[in-house]
Amino acid sequence: MIFILLYQCLAGFLAWWNYILIKDGKRIYHALNGLLHLSAAILIGYYYSWNYGVSCLLFTRVVFDTVLNIFRAKGVGYVSPHPVSKIDKIEKFFVLFVSEIVYRKKVFITEENIEWVAIGVRVFLLISAILILFI
Repeated sequence: MIFILLYQCLAGFLAWWNYILIKDGKRIYHALNGLLHLSAAILIGYYYSWNYGVSCLLFTRVVFDTVLNIFRAKGVGYVSPHPVSKIDKIEKFFVLFVSEIVYRKKVFITEENIEWVAIGVRVFLLISAILILFI
């Protein structure tokens, strides 16, 4: 489990690096970030436990997004209105889907309320990661 925590430090560093690239208007290589995260999860899963590997991915998603948003001075639950990466598009779809389930009606997502739904989704991911660790 220590390797999951150590990897989260690297995820925080990658979030900072992505912040620098965004600030400078440079391209972010989402596939490279994803490959690194996936490789770490596979290695942790192979050498320790697949539960740890899955938990690593869930923790990394929450840590990376939160740290990136803090560096960018956005809200903790900020979700881009125009996501670029496939994972960000899936996250935005998931946030909209969860809001549909929670409210059981069409919800008009604004910059203010999407953050709260996104925070809820990230809390769900954290709880899932912790539960998977102890299964």
